[in-house]
Amino acid sequence: MVNIRFSENGVVALIRLWVLSAISMALFGFYQGVARIFSLPLAYLQFNIPAPGTVQRAGYDPLFPEVFRVASVFAEPSWYGAHLLPPTVLCLVLVAQGSRETLFHSRQSLVGATAILVAGVVQSASATAYIALVGALFVYIIPVSVYRGPFQLHNALSAIAAGVLVVASVPSLRLIARELVELSWEIVVWLQTGDEGTLSFASASYRLVNNYQTLQYWASLDPVHMLFGHGLNSLANTSAVQGEFSSNSYLQLLVDTGAVGAGLFILFLIYLFLKLVVTPLEHASQTRVANLGVALAGSVLAGAMILFQTGYLRPARWSAFLLAGLFLVTVNQSEFDITGRPWREEQ
Repeated sequence: MVNIRFSENGVVALIRLWVLSAISMALFGFYQGVARIFSLPLAYLQFNIPAPGTVQRAGYDPLFPEVFRVASVFAEPSWYGAHLLPPTVLCLVLVAQGSRETLFHSRQSLVGATAILVAGVVQSASATAYIALVGALFVYIIPVSVYRGPFQLHNALSAIAAGVLVVASVPSLRLIARELVELSWEIVVWLQTGDEGTLSFASASYRLVNNYQTLQYWASLDPVHMLFGHGLNSLANTSAVQGEFSSNSYLQLLVDTGAVGAGLFILFLIYLFLKLVVTPLEHASQTRVANLGVALAGSVLAGAMILFQTGYLRPARWSAFLLAGLFLVTVNQSEFDITGRPWREEQ
């Protein structure tokens, strides 16, 4: 990557294409919801699932048994929400800091795109994506708005409200809230009794049990394997954990590559986040570049947050990290080539 010469406009175009692809995915999910009412083509199309997968949580609601049983091209809600979350947070940060013409030609286009992406995350009915979105809002988006534009907070909240209103007629939020209440009560009973049977498979508590068993398995290893891991996908070869992998990517790394490997990965995330926040502000000659760097830092943070409850580091989830790396290379590249002549603008 360090030998690749990208222009600023080229990197911005790549990021814009990433956001537009996420918008297309969300719009296709909305279409599938309508298509199942009127039996339109492609209503049940899924591209990447070789066998029948799970359906959306919202699909279990008797009021809307089919309309929102949609995960677009993904069969699993958490996959759908995890793919939409980073570009959603990126756009929210741009809206919050009052960016103009950073990705789109008009501010109205940015707000509209953000609303569609927020609605897509809500429609995914993924409790993990929803919690991560709310967490990113309070941990990063609002602080950025206050620090870089104290009068722009209402714009971010307006985009969130608009996105939620797109799917306000469906019971997605109610179901997510009901599941969280159910999970909280089950955790209390589990901690009091120690009986894992109180945690139902139907709720997100399955992941809690899975994470707990994974951590117990790692703690039972000898010191060498605790430090350096037991090999990739090693959980598939043990009966100590429910399932063949951990639903938490960090715990999966902890078992596979040990404390050393998981620690290095976390340091990589922290380093990338800090570089995206600081470097553009120090080197960028245009406000657009600085705004984009801060926004990409938000998408990296969202990608790191979603990994706490999604298994496997799927290639598509590395898009935010890849684009962040290309952005930093572009910002840091020398103004002159090896002959001392300035680089042409088209390079």
